[in-house]
Amino acid sequence: MSKATIKLTAVANGERMTVSVITACSNTGTITLLDDSTVYGTLKKTTSGQPQFLGAFSAIYGGGSNLRVELDITTSSLKTLVDYLAILDGAGTAYGGCYTIAVEDSTDNDYNDYVIAVLVTKKAK
Repeated sequence: MSKATIKLTAVANGERMTVSVITACSNTGTITLLDDSTVYGTLKKTTSGQPQFLGAFSAIYGGGSNLRVELDITTSSLKTLVDYLAILDGAGTAYGGCYTIAVEDSTDNDYNDYVIAVLVTKKAK
């Protein structure tokens, strides 16, 4: 098993988080969104078929410390690429953003083995 942790530092207390995961590999694994006090959701790949949509879930960030995505995948090596794109209006006001996490579990370097999106939006008033 290989593990990785991606910290989500751009998320503010009270914001909505929607996580979705797709895979294009045979390795099983678990993707968990959590902070030091709350597990917001977990998606698991339990079969070796590919490609697969593992699902999606939504939660509201409670403001706990160390918000992160934890990966636990059955492979001997694990590499990640992380990108964050802010959602801005024309005046530059931020209304949220999207983390994209591309995971490589082998040596072909296609970074499509697990693709995780964490969409973050301001809570409706």
